Amino acid sequence: MDMVPVLRRLVDFLVETGRWAPGSMREAEAPALLHELEFAALEAADDPTRRSFSTNVLGHGLSLGVDLEDEEALADYLHWFHSLPDAERLAVSGTGRLARPSTPFDPLLERARAAATRRRSGTGPGSCRRSRTTASRSASSPSRRASAPISTAPWCGGPWASWR
Repeated sequence: MDMVPVLRRLVDFLVETGRWAPGSMREAEAPALLHELEFAALEAADDPTRRSFSTNVLGHGLSLGVDLEDEEALADYLHWFHSLPDAERLAVSGTGRLARPSTPFDPLLERARAAATRRRSGTGPGSCRRSRTTASRSASSPSRRASAPISTAPWCGGPWASWR
């Protein structure tokens, strides 16, 4: 934990520059308190029940080797996570661990499954025609013509890709 050493330097700075408030704890008590705080902070960080749902789920993905900066890899992992039975999803979201998943995470297999699901549902690449909406006439300017279809799917170039 980087927080405790930084706090130690802050206390030293405040004492050295005369900015340590007289109403604060005694200067000699600060190092002992920070030492105790270091272990409490480490224990808290290691306790999965003190972490958020998303931290546990994403931490589990990291432990499986998922690159969270790679949007496709993250989407594949989340597709796998959402396909797990409820009890397994609860285990991952509550603890960040899953010893024996009913379906092990395989990035290549999951990419193929996710792509097939997107094709069937019309929510993935190649489904731009089904992802279009048409802007309606504005109530404030009824004479304005309806605009050309606007693509709302990010893989189709974003919401303004086909604006005319």
